[in-house]
Amino acid sequence: MPTAALVSLATSVPPHVFLQKDVLGAAWDSLGPRFPEFERYSSIFSNTGIVKRHGVKPFDWYLEPRGWPERTEAFLGGAEALLVDVAGKALRRHNSPAAISTPS
Repeated sequence: MPTAALVSLATSVPPHVFLQKDVLGAAWDSLGPRFPEFERYSSIFSNTGIVKRHGVKPFDWYLEPRGWPERTEAFLGGAEALLVDVAGKALRRHNSPAAISTPS
């Protein structure tokens, strides 16, 4: 019976970086006026130890109203791009001649 082995490892993150302070500011602008309890919960942004986040779309993209189909499309497109990137890195680290292709 064939066995599997991990021969290479790589990581990848989405291309857009969001600083936590900017995320908190956007949360205040969006949620503060609608939820009176937000002030009490907003300390979570400071207390988590998170300095930055990554997203598949630019920061302003997330500030616009979007439906589930558009958000899902962005998530899946970003996930596919990350998969191709990280798989390519892992194959190159292992010096594998295998090619990477995804369905069109």
